[in-house]
Amino acid sequence: IEAEFAAGSFVPASAQFLLDNAEWPENLACGGSDGHDALDIDPTDIDLVFVFPWPGEARVIESVFARICDPGAMLLMWERVEGARLLRKD
Repeated sequence: IEAEFAAGSFVPASAQFLLDNAEWPENLACGGSDGHDALDIDPTDIDLVFVFPWPGEARVIESVFARICDPGAMLLMWERVEGARLLRKD
């Protein structure tokens, strides 16, 4: 399997408003370089996203994934207590 990786934020500028919800953790990093720009792709081109969220961040990651990725895309999360979870967008 061929794969490209990039260091940068998964949250594009178009979805920053999702992070304004006070219930979500303030430590969720959304500044810095854009991971999509680093790969020269649009968020809708993503087939698989792997995240290792801090406690409390999983819900916001799921919301961003649901908003920016196309149907068929998969979100693989490794959570400290729950372990691996794989979600597929319908």
